[in-house]
Amino acid sequence: MQNNHPTRSFSVYFGLLLTCLLALTPAISADKPTMPKQVPDTPQAVEQWWKSGLTLPSEALDNFPLRELPIREDTGINVLVDMAHKCDFFNLWRLGGPIYRRGIRAVGSHATLDSVLTPGSPARVRIPVERGVLPFAWWQTPKFNVVLTEGAVGYPGYIPEEREAVKKFIQQGGGLIVSGSWVRNEESANNWSLNKMLAEYGAKVLPGHVRYEDRRWPRLQISDEWETVIQAEDGSPIYARREFGKGRIALYASSSMYRFNRKDREDVRKKMDFLADTIQWAAKGSKPAGGDTRLPVARGGGGGIYPESEKRLPGIVCFYSKNQLPELVSTVENDFPAITDQIYAWLPSEKPEQPMYMILCSGNGGGWAVNAYLPKEASTISTRPGGIRSIFAHEQAHTMAGPCNAANHPFGGNRGEEHAGWFQGKINAMYNGDKGPNRGCHRVFKDDYTPGTTDPAEIFKDAHLKKWQDGHDRLMIWYVWQKFDDRYGPTWYPRWRWVQGQRWKDEPSKKLTWEESIEDMSIAVGEDLFPFFAKTGKKLDKQRFATAQFMGKTIDLPVAPIEPTPPGDVNLDPIDDYKKPIDVKTAPAEKGKWVTLFNGKNLDGWIPKITGYELGENYANTFRVEDGLLKASYDGYDKFNGRFGHIFYEQPFSNYRLRVEYRFTGDQVPGGPGWAFRNSGIMLHCQPPQTMAKKQNFPVSIEAQMLGGDGTHERTTANVCTPGTNLVMDDKLITRHCISSSSKTYHGDQWVTMEVEVHGNGKIKHIVNGDTVLEYERPQYDPNDADAKKLIDNGNLMIDGGYISLQAESHPVEFRKVEIMLLED
Repeated sequence: MQNNHPTRSFSVYFGLLLTCLLALTPAISADKPTMPKQVPDTPQAVEQWWKSGLTLPSEALDNFPLRELPIREDTGINVLVDMAHKCDFFNLWRLGGPIYRRGIRAVGSHATLDSVLTPGSPARVRIPVERGVLPFAWWQTPKFNVVLTEGAVGYPGYIPEEREAVKKFIQQGGGLIVSGSWVRNEESANNWSLNKMLAEYGAKVLPGHVRYEDRRWPRLQISDEWETVIQAEDGSPIYARREFGKGRIALYASSSMYRFNRKDREDVRKKMDFLADTIQWAAKGSKPAGGDTRLPVARGGGGGIYPESEKRLPGIVCFYSKNQLPELVSTVENDFPAITDQIYAWLPSEKPEQPMYMILCSGNGGGWAVNAYLPKEASTISTRPGGIRSIFAHEQAHTMAGPCNAANHPFGGNRGEEHAGWFQGKINAMYNGDKGPNRGCHRVFKDDYTPGTTDPAEIFKDAHLKKWQDGHDRLMIWYVWQKFDDRYGPTWYPRWRWVQGQRWKDEPSKKLTWEESIEDMSIAVGEDLFPFFAKTGKKLDKQRFATAQFMGKTIDLPVAPIEPTPPGDVNLDPIDDYKKPIDVKTAPAEKGKWVTLFNGKNLDGWIPKITGYELGENYANTFRVEDGLLKASYDGYDKFNGRFGHIFYEQPFSNYRLRVEYRFTGDQVPGGPGWAFRNSGIMLHCQPPQTMAKKQNFPVSIEAQMLGGDGTHERTTANVCTPGTNLVMDDKLITRHCISSSSKTYHGDQWVTMEVEVHGNGKIKHIVNGDTVLEYERPQYDPNDADAKKLIDNGNLMIDGGYISLQAESHPVEFRKVEIMLLED
């Protein structure tokens, strides 16, 4: 809800979301539109104004008056809470209620002081026209008795016109309560506009600090005209006050004098009583304003009084105060329309007719978005161009739900903080240079994370994992989404939202379960994501989602080959057509070049299948990556028990050259078959892994068998074996299960390079350390094999392509390199 880090902006998200499809559009031009001639007196007439980006004339309040404030035992004292020099959520939303209960009227204002202190001056406010519609209108300011203000070095300053207006206000009986802040050095103190204002009254905020009530406070310097009300341990003032002309001035070292902890009722009472006493003292120079209590308030957004200046841009009307930092105004003008267009490009959403009303506030620390009523509003609070870009992207995304018009998902909600932060992170990377994984989601990993680890408790930090397992963790959500961006590209996100809208269109108010939402995601990407979520430690009532019914069709969903490994960098690619199935583009794009299939870091792109276990379940961490090697290991086994393993690359191939560097190590696991001693293989033209039976030992395939010597006897490698298949050699059909090659024997733990050259249903060559040792052709299904029979289509036995897998047959084996070169068909 707020920003707790000076370089990262978060926001406040308000209100009931009216529909998944409300968002921003470039509906207006930068030129000022023609103003209607008549004062609008109906909601329909008013709508023409705010949809055109116009602020209604003050006469509109005759038909649509402000609402009365809930003042208890009204003192008639009007206080202007100035936020044109420092805006934060405390002054914006928390101060009003406690002040009202003490009989004091308070109006927050983002406008410069000179524009609102003269009674009858025009000030921009929101007015209630009808339920859910509060457009902007000019309102004539009342008399104010007291101004409550504070500033900070580097924030928008007190411009000369304001300082002159404040001085006149005080001389005529007004009260000023001003809070100091920290200054680093004398030069900063001398240049600070707040000190230039205080100099008129014989006061200054100095560098350094004093101590009071066991904490540090900024140091104040005051002239003899001042009365010290509260002093620090060294006798210097913490709170001082004086009279000036007919008015009065109170000076706090810091606004911490009245900022309360809202969870501590006694702290609220004590500090609000203190502030109310100061207000009543400061107001004694003039008669209480009294009169109508119909005053503007912040309604889950900015206000009561909005900034007085405006800039009209394509799709945006920006309100800003004239003391605003010039570099921020130029950033809005130069970057915000493009940021809007970019987020729309990533997240296609329905565009409304009205512009986005954007509030450029003074200060640092966040922003907000208004979705509960119209016209919509977004705000940024920052002193840095990068900060307002980031916050605006966040707030803009809050108003956009993508191609969805039904239900609400549990990943933070359709337009929640996670959703907004996701696109904020992309804009941060594009404009502010924040590279690396989106939103720093790699921080979910433990500092001592070891690649190849599969236990979520050993992968993810406890603070994140505990919240994620049974509920919600924002950084884990961003991590999961980044892994999807890594595999599917950014199209997966709008496609997910579109699938959600299609599946639940008859239940627009439904709150989806985690399982239902992950089903939507799986349909969107065309792969079963449940095994991946399980690997992240997420506790779900569903483990697999192998088939789905979507838009009248049955969809087979293979297990997504995604591992809980560190994420890639933020993806800024454009999206494809989100209504079309995602094409997982993992194949090497250019033929004739070697491309690695094993990245040396993790098992991304590979899917394990072990006899007796579901596809994707890596029993006992059989397949793992350690020291840059892909290993089949058995340190988690007591006995082998027929658990033959295969790890499939995620994509099928037909014409290619495959190069694998392997070696056998250690001892065979107890219970492994004698023939499986130093035995592994590359399985070619494999059946799709999702078609394997749970207890099936081997995929229907052609095996380029790997064998290691026992140190004594001859034993060739790169032989061919045929589980569920046959082949042709010398124009003869070969039905024998295994045929030996002419290779040498490779004893011990030495590395061996095996290549296979595959030409679809044509010739296949086995090559060892550069020597061709075996050739055959026309791989085909064995019509007598029970598993192969299920794959034969209309009597066609020929196999011209399929998946590649590596074997684990009870003896530890390591793979140093797995590379492929696509060949011409």
